[in-house]
Amino acid sequence: VTIAEAIADNQQGDIPFLSTLDYDFRRKVPSLNINVYVYAEKKQDRFIMIEMKKYSEGQQIISGLFLKEIRMNSLVIEYKKKTFQIKRK
Repeated sequence: VTIAEAIADNQQGDIPFLSTLDYDFRRKVPSLNINVYVYAEKKQDRFIMIEMKKYSEGQQIISGLFLKEIRMNSLVIEYKKKTFQIKRK
């Protein structure tokens, strides 16, 4: 296990994954068609592309979804005042 992997594993535990939240909430969360997922050591170099539009941490993505953080293996999203992670595909 590398240091980066250990940090990533440690980060996973602090915010629940969408898959663990109640069904009624999960089905209301808009699906994300992520075309590009870039994780980098420097936060300013991280971004994702959805429908070929680039988003960085701190931006609203679509339909009220707010991209809080791009992690090595997941995205931290806020939707309707709930914060959760979505696993990287």
